[in-house]
Amino acid sequence: MNAKEMFDELKQYEGQEIKCYYWYYGQAVICDETLEKVEYYRGIECKGQFIPFVGYGCAIVGIKLKSNGKTIFYNPNIEEQYDRRDQNEIEKAKVSLFEPEVVLKQRRRRIAREQKAKMEREIANRQAELKKPILIEKGLKYIPEELREEWVKLVTINTRDAYSCAVVELSVEIMEALYNGADKEKINKILCDRGASGYSAGCAINIVLHFTNLLDQLSLPTTNDPKRTLHQ
Repeated sequence: MNAKEMFDELKQYEGQEIKCYYWYYGQAVICDETLEKVEYYRGIECKGQFIPFVGYGCAIVGIKLKSNGKTIFYNPNIEEQYDRRDQNEIEKAKVSLFEPEVVLKQRRRRIAREQKAKMEREIANRQAELKKPILIEKGLKYIPEELREEWVKLVTINTRDAYSCAVVELSVEIMEALYNGADKEKINKILCDRGASGYSAGCAINIVLHFTNLLDQLSLPTTNDPKRTLHQ
């Protein structure tokens, strides 16, 4: 039976209660749920949880039906305490289950995704550097004289990558809003509209706290030593 036929047969059991035995970063785990979906050459979904047949730190050893204990999938080539994280090692493990040409196609798609992501990061980082003079100028409108040199340094360092630049942009937007009389609801809306995580929002708020007194109007606690995650 080839891999395609194996997955065809496994797919017939979608909707049934199963026990899936797999390794997760070297630890043995049993998923006792409904088999919701079989994704050919990728893995299975059980109650929203995706488990790869052979993946990063995780691999399925076997699947049984809860009703009668019948084994509907078994991969004897998964080693004890599977915890492969190197892509080349993962692909070696896949070859024993999938056809080599399938693994080759997956590798080509993975490399293409990685190259695309790398190119997008590089473009975003270059765009971040172009924002440096704009962010410096905007922030200086609200920052006292004694902190201006520090502000220029912070913006210069944190416009070298897109993520840090986005945090600085967010802090400037909060400064502008507070200067124009924004209340807590308006600040929360800015954070939501930008999709800011608690981590990035905390960084931005700490920047505002450190460089201005604009947050005083919201009656928020101030700090002389904010735990900033951006470089100084």
